[in-house]
Amino acid sequence: MFSIIYAIIYTGAPDGSRIPKIPQCFHEVTLENKNAARFVKGAAILAAAGVICKIIGAVYRIPLTNLIGTEAMGIYSKAYLLYSLLWVVSTSGLPSAISKKVAEYRSAGDPGGARRLFLLSQRLLLALGAVFTLLMILFSDVIARSLGISEGGIAVICIAPSLLLVAAASYMGYFQGMQQMLPTAVSQVIGSSGKLALGITLALLLRDRGPVYAASGALLGVTVSELISVIYIHAKYRRWDKKHPCPPPEDCRRPAALLRELIRLALPITLCGAVIPLLNTLDAYLVTYCLAFKGYAEAQINAMYGVLNGMVSCLVNVPGSIALSVSASLLPLVSGCKYKNDSRGIAFSSSFAVKLALILGLPCAIGLFVLAEPIIGFLYPVSAAVTAAQQQLAVTLLRCVCPAIIGLCLMHSLTGALQGAGKTGLPLISAAVAAVIKLVLGAVLMLFTPLDIIGAPVASSVCFLVAGLLNVIFAYRHCGLRLRLRELLPVAGAASVMACVCLAAQFLSRFALSTPAMLITVAVCACVYFGLLYAFKALSADELALLPFDFRRRRK
Repeated sequence: MFSIIYAIIYTGAPDGSRIPKIPQCFHEVTLENKNAARFVKGAAILAAAGVICKIIGAVYRIPLTNLIGTEAMGIYSKAYLLYSLLWVVSTSGLPSAISKKVAEYRSAGDPGGARRLFLLSQRLLLALGAVFTLLMILFSDVIARSLGISEGGIAVICIAPSLLLVAAASYMGYFQGMQQMLPTAVSQVIGSSGKLALGITLALLLRDRGPVYAASGALLGVTVSELISVIYIHAKYRRWDKKHPCPPPEDCRRPAALLRELIRLALPITLCGAVIPLLNTLDAYLVTYCLAFKGYAEAQINAMYGVLNGMVSCLVNVPGSIALSVSASLLPLVSGCKYKNDSRGIAFSSSFAVKLALILGLPCAIGLFVLAEPIIGFLYPVSAAVTAAQQQLAVTLLRCVCPAIIGLCLMHSLTGALQGAGKTGLPLISAAVAAVIKLVLGAVLMLFTPLDIIGAPVASSVCFLVAGLLNVIFAYRHCGLRLRLRELLPVAGAASVMACVCLAAQFLSRFALSTPAMLITVAVCACVYFGLLYAFKALSADELALLPFDFRRRRK
């Protein structure tokens, strides 16, 4: 991803001799220090895998919705959201904590201690997964009814065993601590690809039995694909363990002390990572109960939620996942600056994060808003599964949620800078404040206005814009972020011209749902946007030098 941006908008000297003068700590982190360079390369691998998985996830929901319909998609989305929340609670912080401690053991020359910690964390995750799985199975009917799925207990049961597989997160943390990022990346891609193939196949086999069974088939596909992913990474660990036998551990602390330290490290990261899944889960409950209060039937509510979460949200999540990879790549750089008390380097990287967030978020938000109708018509044609009314609802919801893309990109991009600067609690505060705003505003709009479900994406846009703005304020106060207007004008100008080109193309071609015209318009707008970024020199050579791919050597 970064290499594409770099190749498009690099503006160095024609002979390639210009070497950017970036803060000294960045050279030390990314160029002189081999371990840090290896870490940045690994971060780039994980970021690429994350983007691939998000794209597969978005692609997966498109044919699945067209095959099983919006009502079944709503049931699937509600059950999957609950699973994803419990998955994040179990795994978001512990892999990072495991990788940090394993890296410390590795640096101290104690591979036996690293292996002992890994086995302890694996048992902890297995215990957590078993508890969550048992609770979901025992209370499957209660959970399903609370989500507005009166006969959806089987759907909850089909996804519950996936939580037993959270122990795979310990493998990921161990490999990352050993600076072996490829097994984690490959296992994630295998899991996403398996979900795509198995989920669609099982849903297709069961769709004639009704929406609940169609959704259950898709959820069962998730469980089986996670199992395949665990089998792969376990096999990689067995091979690694045979090639790298470990001596007895030098760290002889009691297991309880090690686990307490792991939990202490993992808790802040877990809380921060769980905010958005928790918010999405609460949003599912909010939509269900608000619409039920206004007199909508269960099938109508699930169908409308399927339009929102199945047809629209997947389009918004991809830009946000790219911004999340920006955050992951900036974290080690800012941490290096923090370690050396280099305030100039921290400020430099924070400005870079904001500019990249706008470069990614503005064109996506504008493009999806202007081309909402042809894009939805192309991805979700009117059929037995998707009605014309649902298609039009999806267009409205997509346009309402487009501003959230800019807020998401700002929020995710600056999270890495704030965490690297040691302010790990501030992104959590901004997310929590925005979450309260979203829930209150969403309830008011859905209950007391004629917007109904349209109030949910409107509240989401306000929520993520507030979160992004708060992170910008925090970065100004704690990271030394200073952005002059002339630095943002090139990005704003390129996005404005792109919007005009997009509107003009629609007017001249006079299309409504014309697929060829839409695809040509998207291609032309992308060329115009990136061409203007290159012409306006939106990113300086100093900023481009922070990307994990160095093209200067190739240009010589």
